[in-house]
Amino acid sequence: MPLQKKREIADAIAKSIKDLDQTLILYGLAGSELVAAGERYGLAVASEVFADRTYQPDGSLTPRSHHNALIHDPKQAVEQVKQMVLKGTVCAIDGTLIPLVADTVCIHSDHPQAVHFAKRLNEALWNEGLAVKPIRERC
Repeated sequence: MPLQKKREIADAIAKSIKDLDQTLILYGLAGSELVAAGERYGLAVASEVFADRTYQPDGSLTPRSHHNALIHDPKQAVEQVKQMVLKGTVCAIDGTLIPLVADTVCIHSDHPQAVHFAKRLNEALWNEGLAVKPIRERC
């Protein structure tokens, strides 16, 4: 999809949220047009990163149709989240370091190891001196 079309759709979503309820928090993929649109419309935004997914060099998620789209190893997921939260970067599948903001971490509930990932991530972040908090405390 061309960037201009993505921008138009993102603007329509952000405008609709602003018109509906300006106190809502707009969640979007970190670095996405949706997050940028929310910021343009003065909304509180939460840049979401993914513990159990790999990233493309452009910052998008690797499509699930690709064999390497999901992270199956809890240790790898923990290391990826620590890098995103502590350093503000993620390593794409080609090795490119992508800058990003990590306000919230998504673990897909349909992932076979979702509960295990969540426990390991919470423990790892706690060990780094970070606590999981409600997003309203940040926005």
